[in-house]
Amino acid sequence: FAIPGSIHNPLAKGCHALIRDGAKLVETAEDVVEELRGRLGWPAPVVAPTASARGRQRRGAEPAAPAQPPLQAALALDGETARVLDAIGHDPVDLDTIAARCGLTVDALYAILLPLELEGRLAKLPGGRFQRTT
Repeated sequence: FAIPGSIHNPLAKGCHALIRDGAKLVETAEDVVEELRGRLGWPAPVVAPTASARGRQRRGAEPAAPAQPPLQAALALDGETARVLDAIGHDPVDLDTIAARCGLTVDALYAILLPLELEGRLAKLPGGRFQRTT
């Protein structure tokens, strides 16, 4: 297994070489569980349908549309949020640097960063730094 890193980070070259040589790419813990499930003969998890899904099944309604693919979701960002993500890049960066790159106040920046962190698009690192995860 290998977890990819930023193509701009020299410390990620080893992981990228492992992936190139056939290592299983891992982005989440679920990737490891799925691989082990197949090799160890574990049964697939049984997920109970939600109340709304049971109601649709009874009424014969169409199932809900699938969630947006990550690329489409990224393209749907408003201009200011996209500008903040671009300013962060894929390497850890501190809040003051992001604010300077975007021309935003720290308060305005926090209002943009929190939803991005909750959506899993970026991670807050020790030392008040931020890094994109997608």
